[in-house]
Amino acid sequence: MVRKLVDYTLALFAHARYLEQNGVPQSPADLRHHQFVGYVEGLVFSPALAYAGEVVKDWQARFEIASALGQVEAVRAGAGIGILHSFIAHRDPDLVPVLPEKRIHRAYWLAYHETLRDQRSVRVVADFVKDLVEREKDIFA
Repeated sequence: MVRKLVDYTLALFAHARYLEQNGVPQSPADLRHHQFVGYVEGLVFSPALAYAGEVVKDWQARFEIASALGQVEAVRAGAGIGILHSFIAHRDPDLVPVLPEKRIHRAYWLAYHETLRDQRSVRVVADFVKDLVEREKDIFA
């Protein structure tokens, strides 16, 4: 059983302090002069989540962090430029979009095995998640 929940974007962000100290990239070529925060390539469990090459061809992260929230915290700490979930990064006014035209589009899906569809507990949780995302969909825009 699969249900699409919502589309979302990822984009390049850096802390304002990092950009003050290192300059603001004006083009993709300028990114080669910056440090990157990224994911641990060996832990990516889906090719759709190996998105760094969509933004920078030769992406080499200075810091590799397994969790998306850990990457946000490293960027907040000024460790470099990261590809962050826009709906998370936009909550922090100190995180500044870098080359905002460079966006990655993905979707969240809810999936569970069809043999579980008649279990009340699974239906209740699935409906709760669907309803919550629907109510909060504006944060993903």
